[in-house]
Amino acid sequence: MQALARPQLNAALARKRSGRWLQSSTPPEARVYREAAAAFCALVENRDSHPAPEWLKAVHLLLPRVYAAALALPRVEPDTGSAGEHTLTHDDWQVVYKDLTERLGRWDSYFDVSDPYDHVSHEPVRISLADDLADIYRDVKDGLLAEQSLAGARPNDLLWTWRFEFESHWAAHAAGALRALQTALLVHYAEYMPESFRNRPAAGEPDAG
Repeated sequence: MQALARPQLNAALARKRSGRWLQSSTPPEARVYREAAAAFCALVENRDSHPAPEWLKAVHLLLPRVYAAALALPRVEPDTGSAGEHTLTHDDWQVVYKDLTERLGRWDSYFDVSDPYDHVSHEPVRISLADDLADIYRDVKDGLLAEQSLAGARPNDLLWTWRFEFESHWAAHAAGALRALQTALLVHYAEYMPESFRNRPAAGEPDAG
């Protein structure tokens, strides 16, 4: 049997520790969230393995699972004051964002309002679906990376981080993205227009209805 190099060994031990935490911890919502979050991150990271229309359908199917799993996470107090630290850099985010912008083509930008209950200021604004998905990916991936260092010693830091990132940031991006995905795929049937994923909309043109 070939011996593992030190970095591989460290990664294997981290996976073992985090897996043991998830198997023995309560509540079980943590395991459900981790599985959905890992699947979403893998889908984003392996985006080149799928044609753009099929990939977008997979995102539409998986994103509600991650949202629901995050919403079900318990509210806890963090173990320390260092919970919520980020690992991914802006450059990491930029790579994902730029690639998704090209991949989504016509379906990247859509219109929405920042607060649907604001009856005074409700002018529609142009939003980028690529920005939504890249932001969700960054927050969710940061939480998964935090698991390797926090799960064994500071489990509440980890649960707090997962819930905080969801409520404070990516939940809003997910809600907007799901509306855009619903319109693109179930109203405009974007999957049957593969050429639209290669075309950028003209300035001011509504993208998804």
